[in-house]
Amino acid sequence: MRRIAKNILFVFSGDVLSRLLGFFATIWLARVLGVAGFGALSFAFTFLGYALIFTDLGLSTIGTREIAKAPLLSKDYITKIIPLKFLLAAIAFTIITILTFLIKGMMDMRLLIILYCLSVFPYALSLEWFFRGIEEMRNIGISMIMSYGSYLFLVLLFVRSTGNIYLVPILWFTGSAVAALYLGFRVWRRGELQFGGSKLEIKNWGLLKQALPIGIGTVMTQIYFNFDITMLGFIKGTTDAGLYTVAYKLLMFLLLVDRVFSMVILPLISRYYKESIKKLEEILSMAARAVITVVIPICAGGTLLAMPIIRFIFGQGYTSSTPVLQILIWTLAITTIGSIYTQGLIGTGQEKRYAVAMVTGTVSNIILNVIMIPRLGIIGAALATICAELIMFYLMYRVFHRVVKFRLFTFFGKPIFASAIMCAVLYFLRSLNVILLVFIGAVIYTFLLYIMMGITKEDIKVVLGNKE
Repeated sequence: MRRIAKNILFVFSGDVLSRLLGFFATIWLARVLGVAGFGALSFAFTFLGYALIFTDLGLSTIGTREIAKAPLLSKDYITKIIPLKFLLAAIAFTIITILTFLIKGMMDMRLLIILYCLSVFPYALSLEWFFRGIEEMRNIGISMIMSYGSYLFLVLLFVRSTGNIYLVPILWFTGSAVAALYLGFRVWRRGELQFGGSKLEIKNWGLLKQALPIGIGTVMTQIYFNFDITMLGFIKGTTDAGLYTVAYKLLMFLLLVDRVFSMVILPLISRYYKESIKKLEEILSMAARAVITVVIPICAGGTLLAMPIIRFIFGQGYTSSTPVLQILIWTLAITTIGSIYTQGLIGTGQEKRYAVAMVTGTVSNIILNVIMIPRLGIIGAALATICAELIMFYLMYRVFHRVVKFRLFTFFGKPIFASAIMCAVLYFLRSLNVILLVFIGAVIYTFLLYIMMGITKEDIKVVLGNKE
């Protein structure tokens, strides 16, 4: 148990710190490059996301799983998977490079796209999946911090104006390479890696066939998260892509709440599903109350304070993205509450139902973006995201509720009421500094929830670790 707790701590710490470092780099780039320049970067970056999909195709997951089963065969899997991933990276890079010469919308961004896509190669060589398999998360956390830390340092050092825009993908490549080199060195020190020893054999293609079903889920996820920015860049241009991206990046940062919640809830579901359905229902009710209590005020306050928050973080030039953030921030509530059902399906062995919901949500997102972006621009992209999230939430809720029934909607009343009062007070104080407003809002919400017994002394004891 101590090892599991340490692994969670290492992954969580590395994830939080690396996201913070990446978010600071995003803020700097958004301010220095301006809306159009930042939009161009965001548009080009989405193609790296697509390239990374086809560089992996589930191979990392298969490698992690098989090494966890048989650590003594780790060297064998390294020599099989790394050549495959590198070959797939070369194919993905070549295809995207060719497309930049054929597709009009990509031609203007050709150099940025190609420079970003170079990062598929250090990614292909990364051995993060190996360390997940042997359950040594410390090295993964360190590599993430090294990657984003070096990237942020170089961005602050070299990117000073729009004329430096082509340096950004090179600096991203550098950060990725630093992480890959560190992990490779750690594996080499273990004696698991022999340079020049890997050969691409025909029999290794069986691994790719085995990994493909998992890869399909990864493809859906990447398309879901990248398609709106890509389409905005094609149809509306880099300025709209930049305005949309700043709100989206802020949402991605806030989704740390979901990451932590998912990490904690999955093992609990897996354990108690086998031991006691009744106990599982009690735990999920507690989890639902906790997560609703946290995300509702964030979404409500974020909606009210969207403009001063964007102005404070990204600058005056991005205030036009205010309505995007006001819509997108509710994705935090839908996704985080929906993680009870997402992790529920995975934890109870219903991966196929989960995959169906993911594919349906992704297809819905694509269709809605195609319909809404030409008519409504960045607002349409935000609405498409919310609608797709609701569709996936409903599908997963419907399936999981047949397996485990627990209270959910009864927990919304007190947080919604306390959030409404909080927002009313903040509205009258809206001329104050945004940081002060956030602090005042948190105090008001917590106080109101406490006096309404939405937060109890027992809850506080659990959080402080004074109660089992």
